[in-house]
Amino acid sequence: MKRIWLGEEVIDGVPCIGPAPVQQGGPPLWTASMGPKSLARSAKWADGLAGFSLGPDADEVAGTFAAVRGAWSDAGRETKPFLTTSSWFALGPDAKQRLHTYASEYLSTFGPKAAAAMADLCSLSEPGVLKERMVALEAAGCQEFILVPTTNDPSEIDRLLDAIA
Repeated sequence: MKRIWLGEEVIDGVPCIGPAPVQQGGPPLWTASMGPKSLARSAKWADGLAGFSLGPDADEVAGTFAAVRGAWSDAGRETKPFLTTSSWFALGPDAKQRLHTYASEYLSTFGPKAAAAMADLCSLSEPGVLKERMVALEAAGCQEFILVPTTNDPSEIDRLLDAIA
């Protein structure tokens, strides 16, 4: 993609693809890598990590971020990786059950027992917990925390704004 964004011919005889991105060099590229091999590959070309944490667990996230920084260092990168993670949340009436149901259904490809066990790790269903986890993630080095709603109800955004105010 970076070569395409620079206007280079990527395939012999195939003209350049446009339009060119607004940002110099194109938009940032984040990977959802987790293991050592994928992080090593990502460190060669990516700009950072787009992680996901079910809890979210700040210690788990800090460990992942340390692995990312290590991969960047091993690859000889002078720029630091952009570090972000995300997590599902639900607020308001029946929030805990809505969060668990959503996560279980989303993760159902792992089978019902595994999906339920992973859904049990999801904890962002109370305003105080959500704010506490955000502070802990920032302390762990998270530069951007993406909150993924588990409902299409627009009032969830108002509840979120109240929670993080």
